[in-house]
Amino acid sequence: MQSRSLIRSEEHTKSVSPLGERRLSFKRFHPFKSKVRRAYAREIRADHRDSQTPIARSGCSLEKMQTYLQDLISRMTVREKVMNSEESVSWHAYREAESLRELSAIQELDTFLRGGSSKAERSAAYFMIGAIGKNLEESRCASTLISYIPSETDKQVLATLLDGIAKVPIAIGTDLEPVYELLHETRWLVRHRAIQALRTSTAPETEDRLLAVLVKSTDPYDRVYCHSVLNRIGTLKSIPALEAGLESSKRDVKLSAKAAIQEILLRSAPSTS
Repeated sequence: MQSRSLIRSEEHTKSVSPLGERRLSFKRFHPFKSKVRRAYAREIRADHRDSQTPIARSGCSLEKMQTYLQDLISRMTVREKVMNSEESVSWHAYREAESLRELSAIQELDTFLRGGSSKAERSAAYFMIGAIGKNLEESRCASTLISYIPSETDKQVLATLLDGIAKVPIAIGTDLEPVYELLHETRWLVRHRAIQALRTSTAPETEDRLLAVLVKSTDPYDRVYCHSVLNRIGTLKSIPALEAGLESSKRDVKLSAKAAIQEILLRSAPSTS
């Protein structure tokens, strides 16, 4: 089964991304007719082991980077009828994407995303940006992903985007309003992922926003996810709301509230050293 080719026009090369001026746009490429696909992948992965900027270091060309990223997205979006998912092209492509460490790929992916693409392709690109941000602990990846939220409407794709943010450190001063707005989404999948996306935020407003969710929401999963995030970022201010969770008849709500209280008290205890 062949994946659709990715086509991008020259007009996309003049746009500006959150990370700076864009590179050349992607060209037409058919992933299953290329005999050099694995060679590109080996070259990129070998470069990743030695440097965060292999293109500049080893002379790996921009065209090769574009070709490799296009091919990876194409393989990630292949739909096959297989008995075991681990035998599929897409499963192996996602495992490959999880190891990406090339920061310069973000600009290429940004060009691709802002040029128009299918839901499956956007989801794959968001996943790749999140993987790079996680592997490099690069907060700019979080800012880039957040910038796509206002234009993304599909709930499944939004969930993947938010999962990517959850994996990446969020820098102080990052505009989190697009994520905060999703805390009140009627679509539970998006709302739950938005709560979890705030797990690396250190902004005081984040704690306040989560406490507001605990006050208003009757969804036990909202409460469990808020407790989980407050477990990581909450302060003593969150204790009263968490104590209310101890009275819940839902076991997971009660246990998550108890764990969060214990962790916050442990963090807040004066140092004995």
